Amino acid sequence: MLSKRTKAIVQWGLVIAIMAGLVHVGDISDLVRMPALHLPSLLWVFLSMVVFTLIHNLRWTGIIKSISKSPQDKKCDFFQCYQWLMNSYVLGTVIPSDISLAGVRTFYINRSQILPLPVALFSVLIDRFFDFVVFILFAVPAALLITGAVVEMEALFLAGIIFIVFFLFTSRKKQGGRLILGIYRFGMDRVLRLPVLGKRLKQKWGEAISRTSFDQESLSRMMGWSLLKYLFMAIRFYFTGQSLGVDFSLLQSIFFIPFIQVVAMLNITPGGLGVVEAGSYGALKLMGVAEPRIMVFVVGQRILTYGITIAIALISYLLFALRSKTGKVQVRGEP
Repeated sequence: MLSKRTKAIVQWGLVIAIMAGLVHVGDISDLVRMPALHLPSLLWVFLSMVVFTLIHNLRWTGIIKSISKSPQDKKCDFFQCYQWLMNSYVLGTVIPSDISLAGVRTFYINRSQILPLPVALFSVLIDRFFDFVVFILFAVPAALLITGAVVEMEALFLAGIIFIVFFLFTSRKKQGGRLILGIYRFGMDRVLRLPVLGKRLKQKWGEAISRTSFDQESLSRMMGWSLLKYLFMAIRFYFTGQSLGVDFSLLQSIFFIPFIQVVAMLNITPGGLGVVEAGSYGALKLMGVAEPRIMVFVVGQRILTYGITIAIALISYLLFALRSKTGKVQVRGEP
């Protein structure tokens, strides 16, 4: 078993190696000229990030509401949960984001006695699972577009058909919620076969799943939030390019996001450093973006994402503190 120090050295070694590789194969001529930002597009990057995180929080609080069935379960204030979500995003800039998004929120919910630990972790993982469902639905048209089998409008038409069929299937089947949870349970059963994790959580995990009941209305709402979240992620990606002077279409942004997500699954570096950049480099390369502009986007995206994430987190903290002082909200778990 590697020590924490050794793991940190290995992770940062990977970051340096990947970034050095990108600098070696890429063209940094435009990057060293310090390209100017297009401020109106930068504002749209900020706004799309705000909407993206608000939608994410709407879905997560909806999941918590569906899970909080017993009388002793406390309710999660929307703005409080939003602050916890933003804290997890900020921490995700220095540790693998999947770990931060799961661990930070689980810790806050359990500490605040809103849900017991296994159920709190379940709420976070089912939240992430809805992202996976949307990714799967976009994967086929995205792959066809990337390989050149279809053009952008054909990919959009195909994606529309896939989503319509999916929503019709789950709406006609009254067991739509059970279908989603059944797929989720199938995957988690295999995860829980791992010796350490299975021994610690297997029994209570079953209790967490049994407490969850997504009716048809809530399931449709969760999937709707998930689709909107994905679209605003693509919008943010598009306006990031516009703000940096890197031209590609919004449809390209929508259908090349899954490519970046596949690469980002190897999220083993702090904040995904290097891994996300490699995915973005590959996506823009496939889009046909000029080589010098690719490196501008790769570096600029990281700086903008860090800065805007921290800014939104600070704003949410200040607003939450203001609400607390005016007596409109009380921090859960505190006297």
